[in-house]
Amino acid sequence: MPGSNIDTTSHNTYTNMTAAHTRKTPPPENPDATRLRSLVVLSFWAVILLLGLPVWWKTTSIYRASLPSQEIAAWASGTACTPVFPLQIWIYAPSVPCSEAKHFLQLSQHALDDLNEFPTHHIRLRLVQSRVSGQDTSVAANECGHSNAENDILQGKSPSLSLYLEQHGEGVLPRLETDSISSRAKLLYASNQLPSVSSSSSPLVTYLASTLHDLFLEEQADIAHVLASSDLGAWSPQSHALLRSLPPQLAESISQRSTRAVSGASTYHLTFSLFTAGPTPSSWDVSEAIKTHVQPWITALSPTYNFSINTQIQLYASFSPSVRPTFDATSNSTTISLEDLSAFINAAEWPLSPSLGTPSGPTINFVLFVPDPDQIPLTVANTQAKTSWLIPQWGGVHILNPQTHLSPATGAPTLSPHLSSTDLTPAFTTFTTHLLTLLDLPPSTSPQNEHASHHSPSPRHPLPSPLPLRLSQNLHTRTLQHLLQTVSTLNSLSRVTASLPQIPIPRSVSHSVSTSLRLLRATCDSLHNSDFEEAMQSVVVAEQEAEKAFFEKSMVGQVYFPEEHKVAVYLPLLGPVGVPLVVGLVKEIRGVVQTWRQRGRAAAA
Repeated sequence: MPGSNIDTTSHNTYTNMTAAHTRKTPPPENPDATRLRSLVVLSFWAVILLLGLPVWWKTTSIYRASLPSQEIAAWASGTACTPVFPLQIWIYAPSVPCSEAKHFLQLSQHALDDLNEFPTHHIRLRLVQSRVSGQDTSVAANECGHSNAENDILQGKSPSLSLYLEQHGEGVLPRLETDSISSRAKLLYASNQLPSVSSSSSPLVTYLASTLHDLFLEEQADIAHVLASSDLGAWSPQSHALLRSLPPQLAESISQRSTRAVSGASTYHLTFSLFTAGPTPSSWDVSEAIKTHVQPWITALSPTYNFSINTQIQLYASFSPSVRPTFDATSNSTTISLEDLSAFINAAEWPLSPSLGTPSGPTINFVLFVPDPDQIPLTVANTQAKTSWLIPQWGGVHILNPQTHLSPATGAPTLSPHLSSTDLTPAFTTFTTHLLTLLDLPPSTSPQNEHASHHSPSPRHPLPSPLPLRLSQNLHTRTLQHLLQTVSTLNSLSRVTASLPQIPIPRSVSHSVSTSLRLLRATCDSLHNSDFEEAMQSVVVAEQEAEKAFFEKSMVGQVYFPEEHKVAVYLPLLGPVGVPLVVGLVKEIRGVVQTWRQRGRAAAA
């Protein structure tokens, strides 16, 4: 029936609406279950906040020890210490009356100060034991000079130069004579040339001041060149001013020496290598040759450098294939061109140590090459049969052409199987010269002494620089280089740690920096006291501590681990764990807010 169908349809519609309404409204949750779920979520977050975060912060935090950045900046700017080199010259004048000796010293010092335009390096005259002949020895010696000179020498505080005043006839020009192997010098003068107590000037004073100024001018120029080449520009203006005022020959000589010299270091590794083109010679008296020619210089340079020595032999060692020797019929010899010298070393086959990066310091290589008997004599073309050359900042090469003899069996020329110390003398004499050049030891005759000084009232012959003065000059220059390198390293460390806050600074780095700064202060004090060997010892250790701090392994590793990498590490770990915890916490917060609202509406009703 029609009415029956309508009732059935209405009943079904009502049933479906009721079922849908029932599914949309879940039954109320048990209060105990709600409280348990809330406690579970809160316990998770309590563990995270009270235990997890502190442990994570403690285990992942970067420890950064404090560094004395302000003190380092003071050293870099030149305000913490001004390196000075006050050279002591002791004057002995036993035959000069006390008052005249003191007056002569005073005038000479004033004249030297007037000539000096570089305050970093200056000369200080000191009157030593100057008493009149026959004077009672009970008179206090300090009335006419210092009496503790012997004690100073025993304590290692020897002067740069000991100058003895000697009267030498009448009417002769003053003359300064130096000893090539000692730091003693004589000033020869006539009796009427010594200034009286009432005089304010004297040709003898002018001569002595100008001669001493020229004698130490190259050392001044060396120090100015080091300061001008440094990236610390505190002393650059004075240094550049002095370099501009130098004679052209001297400026060019210093530039060439610095270009040839190896990098500054306190320790060098010397490698003496014998390479032979054939099976002979297979042995050499290298120990005797080193003892005779090299060891004396190593001893003389010991206050400035430490050396280690190694020797090696390699047979059937041909030079580089790119070198094409040719036979010169005029000289009846085999020659190689000057262009081939740069490719002579066969780096692919010859086991030579690298010049940098060795644990014992930079390596200086000395190569002794014995050619094939058919190529003897082997010389360099267009150089008057030259057989040796210097490779700047690397070492030296010497071609040895020993006597050949015919083999009884084959009749071919052969070589002796052994090289005696006599055979090695030319080569090791050359190697010694190369070593001194590579260490930047100044020559015996300075270029500025090749002409008469414009300060001098009378012409004079070139004054050779004594060996002790050359050694001390090298000591002073190297000390300054180590000091500037140490300050530069510390300054770089300070800037790196300030610009990269994510890298750690271990306590060992802070301790090394503090030690380096303390030794720098000791170096500065020693320089002011003219104790140059003590200054060298202090600054070498200071540089080692600075390098140790700068190349700390734990610091270097963090430089290559930026913040972006940390995000890439944490996201895969925290994503699956953090999302459920955050969603659960949001639901609990919404439930609490909804409960508060319902309670508020109920209270309002």
